Amino acid sequence: MSKHQRPPRILITGAAGALAQQVIRRLRESCDLVAVDFREQVYLGDDIPPSYCIDFNKRVFEDLFRRYEFDGVIHLGRILSSQLTRMRRYNANVLGTQKLLDLSHKYGIRRVIVLSTYHV
Repeated sequence: MSKHQRPPRILITGAAGALAQQVIRRLRESCDLVAVDFREQVYLGDDIPPSYCIDFNKRVFEDLFRRYEFDGVIHLGRILSSQLTRMRRYNANVLGTQKLLDLSHKYGIRRVIVLSTYHV
């Protein structure tokens, strides 16, 4: 089946979070979902491939873009100011988001949604 004949394949970051869980529940019937989180691997049900626990700054993250040929990205991953050290938050929130946007551009993904808060 070609890329245009299958349901949209969407990468969702922050899969362990409550908002991502709601988004996954709403999209699971109409989209092929790939979920990632740097904190933990999340079981999403038998109809969704296993989620990935990855470091967004490592090569394995780019491997997902090559393997799955995403049609869109929903970036819900972030670290709040009360979590981890300042440098780890910066690396995840700023550098991790930049890496995600760079890979989306490199692999021709035209639809990217990014959640942000004043905590970031």
